[in-house]
Amino acid sequence: DISELECGGDFKLTVGDNLLDGDKALCYARSRETSSDFARAGRQQEIIKLIKEKALSLGSLTDFSKINATLNSLGNNVSTNMEAWEMKRLFDLYQKTGNIENINQKVLDTSENGLLYFPDRSRYPGAGSIILPVGDNYDRIRDLFQNSLNP
Repeated sequence: DISELECGGDFKLTVGDNLLDGDKALCYARSRETSSDFARAGRQQEIIKLIKEKALSLGSLTDFSKINATLNSLGNNVSTNMEAWEMKRLFDLYQKTGNIENINQKVLDTSENGLLYFPDRSRYPGAGSIILPVGDNYDRIRDLFQNSLNP
């Protein structure tokens, strides 16, 4: 039944800039027909980044009281088990990190100088698309975050 398919089963965007409402942004973020889970995650991050940029342009993400008011206005559509002090601490850490996109780009870098790699698929049969940390340990990723969160 086509009504059960994501976005009616026929979601397409034209080449170039597109202005998406909430439903179309959700279709864009969830679409996976012609791409990998990594590409889908990238689209989700792109949407979150654009929402953040819009909120920053309005001054909404630079004031914790505005963030709290936004969460209150979302009501039952958002839930968390974080305490208010934990959210405040996370917000403070976010402000200290500066450009979080740089951390994201460094972590997701699969170039020869990056922190991740795509293993030989024969090593993990049936695993689909996976990426692993260079050196098969998370030390460099841990160091990146440790240094980023404690400037």
